[in-house]
Amino acid sequence: MSAVSWTSDQLFAFGVTTDGQLVYKAGNGRVWDREFKNAGADFTATGAPRVTSSRDGNLEVFMIGTEGSVWTTSYADGQWEDEWLNLGGTWNTPPGVVDQGTSQLGLYAINTNGDICDRWRNNTNTTEWGGTWNTVDNDLYGEPVVIHLSDNTFSLFAYWGQNHLYHDYYNGTAWEGWDDLGEMWNNTPAAASWAENRLDVVALGEGGSLYHKSWNRNSWTDTWEDLGGSFESEPVLVVSDSDRLDLFALGDDDQLRHKALDGRDWQRDWDVIPSGNITFNSAPVAVSARNRRVDVFILGTENQLLHRSFETNDDEAWTAEDVEWRDLGGEFTGNF
Repeated sequence: MSAVSWTSDQLFAFGVTTDGQLVYKAGNGRVWDREFKNAGADFTATGAPRVTSSRDGNLEVFMIGTEGSVWTTSYADGQWEDEWLNLGGTWNTPPGVVDQGTSQLGLYAINTNGDICDRWRNNTNTTEWGGTWNTVDNDLYGEPVVIHLSDNTFSLFAYWGQNHLYHDYYNGTAWEGWDDLGEMWNNTPAAASWAENRLDVVALGEGGSLYHKSWNRNSWTDTWEDLGGSFESEPVLVVSDSDRLDLFALGDDDQLRHKALDGRDWQRDWDVIPSGNITFNSAPVAVSARNRRVDVFILGTENQLLHRSFETNDDEAWTAEDVEWRDLGGEFTGNF
């Protein structure tokens, strides 16, 4: 499952059905398409889709097929490309995607040999992916996470050694070298940049707690900050304003929890978001289509897709019992 804000008032939610079909539904957070539409993939999808809204106004979708290769297509001007493009390779997880503006769109993926590789496309032609996959480094694992920081600069996270999370920074001309951030639980971290010289990462660690570190482009905070809680899903981190991060994860009691960083400090306690009579059945997905609004998606009791919007300046919205989750239907796998 994946979601993306295409414009300030249009969202797309994607999911892989139990029979391997990639489908999507569009809406504005209040009104949604009546039915899910097929994204036109002529292969069986596995894992989770990765979707980004590129700066040239297109939706870019990436998917792993049953043979392990990366497939991609674009959505522009209300229609999909005629065919999906096979980018080849044999990959363990979906790629990380980084948009470098109007000139370049890049992918980072780890293959079955443990090599982290990249491949780039000139955004002026959505079907022209240059050359082949290029090996960046070796002996890594997990799902790579790539975060755009500013023009031509970005950060990359991956695992190396005994469950140690590593970070590298591309400064526009070269990689600066891996930083060892310490031992985590080999889960996909959540990372986001909400200011020019600020990068935050949250990962699941020992005991099921979530831990946080930040970076100012010169150095990382000395230790991991324990945010508490006891969780079973990987975290989701979203920038909802120029100085705000919203963090979501599913607790080991199947309750969805939320915590915000507003300015420089995390709120003290976790918000428990009411589920009504629904049992949540997946990790959440969250996007911010405009300032101070967050849209959250999660699977319900019957693996149907659920949606709810939050205005982040309303502190009581997170725990309001009288707001129901919207049932968007479908029956999906729990892959994220």
